Amino acid sequence: MNFSEVRSKEELVQAVTKDNLSVLLLHASWNNKDKIKSVQLQIANYLKATKQDLHQLSINGLVMEVDVNDNIMDFCVGDAMDDDDAVMDDVVNTNKLKIKCPNELPALYILHRNSSGMIEIAHVPISARQILSWSDIAAMEAMEKAIAAFTITPSIRDDAMKDVAQKRNFDASVHLNKKQQIRIFVAGDRSQVGKSSVCMGILGTLLEMNYPPSSLAYIKPATQCEETQLVTEYCRKHGIQASSVGPIVYYRGFTRAFLNGETESPDVLMQKVTEAVDKIAQDKAVVIIDGAGYPAVGSITGTDNARVAQAAGYPNTNVDKARIPPGVLIVGKRGVGDAVDSYNLNSTYFRSRNISILGAVFNRLPVDGYYSLENCKEAVTSYFEQNQILTGGERVFGFIPEVEGIANSRSEGNISKDEANMNNLEPSIEQAETFITAFGQYVDVASILQRAAYLRDVTGRMEEGTVEHQNKRARTDKLNKNDTLNLNSTSERIRLTREQIEQSAKVSGAAGG
Repeated sequence: MNFSEVRSKEELVQAVTKDNLSVLLLHASWNNKDKIKSVQLQIANYLKATKQDLHQLSINGLVMEVDVNDNIMDFCVGDAMDDDDAVMDDVVNTNKLKIKCPNELPALYILHRNSSGMIEIAHVPISARQILSWSDIAAMEAMEKAIAAFTITPSIRDDAMKDVAQKRNFDASVHLNKKQQIRIFVAGDRSQVGKSSVCMGILGTLLEMNYPPSSLAYIKPATQCEETQLVTEYCRKHGIQASSVGPIVYYRGFTRAFLNGETESPDVLMQKVTEAVDKIAQDKAVVIIDGAGYPAVGSITGTDNARVAQAAGYPNTNVDKARIPPGVLIVGKRGVGDAVDSYNLNSTYFRSRNISILGAVFNRLPVDGYYSLENCKEAVTSYFEQNQILTGGERVFGFIPEVEGIANSRSEGNISKDEANMNNLEPSIEQAETFITAFGQYVDVASILQRAAYLRDVTGRMEEGTVEHQNKRARTDKLNKNDTLNLNSTSERIRLTREQIEQSAKVSGAAGG
């Protein structure tokens, strides 16, 4: 697909046919011409890669400079249309061919000639900034929805336009047959917000959605705690493969030993994360990756959650390119203002590393009072709905109530060593089942899977399809490399054993990592 320049309404009418859809890019003489050409290439490459998902539609690209002549000015800057969407002109008379004046340029429209010969047009509701950057997930979602609205076959159109939030009856068998793995990285806006409990809730709900235990996996690649976790015991009971410790462990004395060059370098540690995740992910449909604390935990050793997420990403078929990071689900706190502010702060950390965010679940909400689940749900959901552009299409997948009897085990799911035998764990396992039942009622796990799969595919297309995104990825990789350049130095690193490091830290009075 290539973009063709049109310089009159007559040319536009001839270009729009019944056999294809037309993507129209409007720009002005004051827009940077090189940037507009770059946008054309990026959109063309993206639509080419996306054609399989758009039901094999034939799509052509058109580009118009709105102030090039009076004919096009009459089309682009008229105020004749009251709505962004309108049925337009017939084959003969082009005088009626007008659109509502766009608020800003560049702007994108989808055009199609219907069976009656009339030209239909729809504005793609994305900002000029999103068009010019074109690595924005929300922009791509908006484009695909706008195109899907013009799909010729009504049954396909109806299916394409269903809001993923309504797809509660997610068909596990279809996903399993496709053999396209989904990886989800679960992060928190602070320590002990309930990440491991959310991981357990997702896994338990997937079992209820008819995913076989053998198709699921849980791993916590970096951890501050080596005690038995409830999520691990739940996985063992139900036959889900799980690894809750390491390969990165922030044991006592680890940080100072790292800074002294006495441990493995960040690159070596990240490679171990990649190998551990790939090993447990083999032949799995869904892999849940549990983060450590809040996003920046581990940054002092070059092993923060963003780097771990990148290392735990999908393998890239091109060995010269970075792995495709999994979408990040952020577990937030109760409340409204503080909950949203914390979400924005922590999601920004991942975005700055070029890692996409799925959205959020908010945990441990009381059932009564001013900050009750229903009150917070209304306010927080309203924020996300009003700020789709700012949040890049991220959404809230659920609000989890405080479940009686699960609170202690939900302190990141840790269980004391003297409770680590199955006899003592039985009551906690029963409480876990109660929690999972509530989790399935309050959290839209099907939509989490839908968005995770979407981001996986879109990010993969961007890796393959656009020079702009590859440059952005290269800049991010360079930033990450610079962040840990000195930390990765192997020439001066003198390896000590863990026992040696912990013994030295203990003698010095260290309490933790």
